[in-house]
Amino acid sequence: MSEPHGVVNDERARLRTVAALAAERTTAAIASLVVSLGDDSWQVRRAAAESLVSHANSDTVRAALNAMAVGHRNLGVLNGAMQVLAQLGSDAIATALLEFLSGHDVELRIYAALTLGARGDPRAVPSLVRALSDPDLNVRFHAIEALKQLRAGAAVEALTEMAEARDFALSFPALDALAAIGDSRISYRLVPLLEDALLQVAAAEALGQLGDEEAVGPLAAQLNHSAISSEVIAQALAAIHLRYEDSFGNGPYVVGLARQSIDASGLANLLDALSHSDGAKLRALAVVLGWLDGDTVDHGLVQLLSRVAARDLAADALARRGSSITTLLIQELGAEDSTTRKMVVQTLGRIGDARAVQALIDALEVDDGLLAEVVSSLALVGDASAYVPLRTLLGHPDASVRRAVVSALNSLGHPETATDMTRLLSDPNPRVRESAVRVIGYVGAPDGVTALLQCCADPDVSVRRAAVEHLPYLDDSRTLTALQSKMGDVHAGVRVAAARALGKSDDPTVTALLRIALDDPDPWVRYFAAQSLGRHGDDSAVQALTRLTREDLAPQVRVAAVEAIVRLAGAAHIAVLAELAADANLDVARSAIAALGLRGSAEALPALFAAANLSGSPLREAAILALGESGQHGAIVALRPALLNPDGHVVRAAITALARLALPEAVDILLNQAALPIWRANCMEELVRLGRNHAPLIARGLQHENPDVRRAIVGALVRTKVVDLRPLLASALEDADAGVRHAAIAAFAHGMPPSTADSGGRR
Repeated sequence: MSEPHGVVNDERARLRTVAALAAERTTAAIASLVVSLGDDSWQVRRAAAESLVSHANSDTVRAALNAMAVGHRNLGVLNGAMQVLAQLGSDAIATALLEFLSGHDVELRIYAALTLGARGDPRAVPSLVRALSDPDLNVRFHAIEALKQLRAGAAVEALTEMAEARDFALSFPALDALAAIGDSRISYRLVPLLEDALLQVAAAEALGQLGDEEAVGPLAAQLNHSAISSEVIAQALAAIHLRYEDSFGNGPYVVGLARQSIDASGLANLLDALSHSDGAKLRALAVVLGWLDGDTVDHGLVQLLSRVAARDLAADALARRGSSITTLLIQELGAEDSTTRKMVVQTLGRIGDARAVQALIDALEVDDGLLAEVVSSLALVGDASAYVPLRTLLGHPDASVRRAVVSALNSLGHPETATDMTRLLSDPNPRVRESAVRVIGYVGAPDGVTALLQCCADPDVSVRRAAVEHLPYLDDSRTLTALQSKMGDVHAGVRVAAARALGKSDDPTVTALLRIALDDPDPWVRYFAAQSLGRHGDDSAVQALTRLTREDLAPQVRVAAVEAIVRLAGAAHIAVLAELAADANLDVARSAIAALGLRGSAEALPALFAAANLSGSPLREAAILALGESGQHGAIVALRPALLNPDGHVVRAAITALARLALPEAVDILLNQAALPIWRANCMEELVRLGRNHAPLIARGLQHENPDVRRAIVGALVRTKVVDLRPLLASALEDADAGVRHAAIAAFAHGMPPSTADSGGRR
């Protein structure tokens, strides 16, 4: 329901007042803005908070702190003050909040804990740990939440003790905080909590994040009892499996441990849970079921083929069973559900059992909706008996079916293929001729070359286009002449095919044709002509391509011209790219920005700096990423301040760019950013992407002052799959922090997969 006209006008008047106060920036104006934090209108409150943050000074800090101290019982003022304080960086704020945290006012202690967590300042951790012993339950609860936000490794012992106390009101959030912090040292201490009816779900979820092989057996054993949700246990086991697979390539070890602990009751509970689970829970159930054997498991997995959330996992598990599951899957080809039939067809193709061929051939005649999938599966099985039934589908009216048939015939390699396809090039059905062209173009039958060249003049445009597309793959001197003639074809689609094909030709004379095609009336011909010129490396085309970037009316053509210039032009054309980086068309500008980054030249940096500093521009992230691609040390000048941007997208782009630079100084900046809990995971992900070749650079993080960073670096080094971790992790084994030492020991313990003989039990 809309508000009365007078109320709306009054709100607008108050918004104008806030704007005027923000412009004044006086002490009195700031005090009034703080008062506006308690306004009845959320728009006024938001405007006041944003104004205080954007014009922050010592008066702002003092006013916000005072509002929290004396006005915290006004919820609007309190929330606004907390929002402002969470975003300001003054050390005075931290000092005052820590004083509030130890003061006499319970409510103020609660709000101080909340704000300290939101500020992300790790210096607050010792005081928040002390607040875990606060006499007030709510203060203790919010201290836990703040430590969770801070990912405070120093709080692990205190939080673990709180979890072990089994006081649900505090143990539950403590387990949640421990899972967020991610210190696996204490996972064994959480295992007994699985037996606590009130805490077992939270304990299982935490063990999913923290647990190692010691937790797998107890978790799996809980499936044998109905007291705990099978979905939660399955999610925990699936998470541990994924972690071991990603970090150590050792997922089968977890599978073996789980299998030992799951009995018939556990299997029954898993199967029962399928009917009432969905989403991530259903996927976890599918993962764990895939580890188990038996007819009931196979039927359960087949049931999952109709469930969107888990059908891919079920199909993977069934495919791993191989030919032993073929008979059951063939029976399911008659299932009422079309999704199940589709997944069965695809899985039979992956298994590749010749016993399924006749059933799949039969399906060609009875299931029109799955023709393309059936054809593809027959191709994967690769049995010659499918050749004739597939050949009859070359003229099918559905283009997707025809494409699948062409691909299947190409993969079968039947001895009659070349002869049959050459004959079909003169079939009265143009769809058959087009399909035959595509097969001949792939198999390259010598007897079919002349007939295929004749198809370039076929009265049907689709046949002509297909023939032109395959000319570059023929080893025949006549193909170039044919391509030249098709550049003048009356149909734009054929000219497009010719422009693309000329890009694949090795003959240097084709560039003259392509330069002419840059003026073709059809934009897609110009597009592919520009692309092909880029592939040929024709520097003489730079001037014409530059003209296209500035004058062509089709944005895709301008983009293609930019990309071609990147492949052709040297540093002299950076000025052109810099001009295009400011183009009004975002696609053109984005392509030019990416091109400047790929240049890897210091001359490109000014244009990238300009784009990276465009506040609110959709090109800002592209420019930041391009700075990372440039490989230039000077890019750090723009990337370092981007880490302080309030826009999380900008910060993530800067993290990615710094990692891509792969320079020692850039990595050091990333490591300092990783000291902030909110960005630690992003920083580690980007460092891992650098790969094993940059492992020594990543290992610089083992010398960082923050133990949480050092521990995260151990995990990152493991994930790079370095063959021998010993030289890199030697210092971590002697680290002053027990968490770092524990992570290093775990890395050594699981750095090599177990032998096949050991995969089913403990090592």
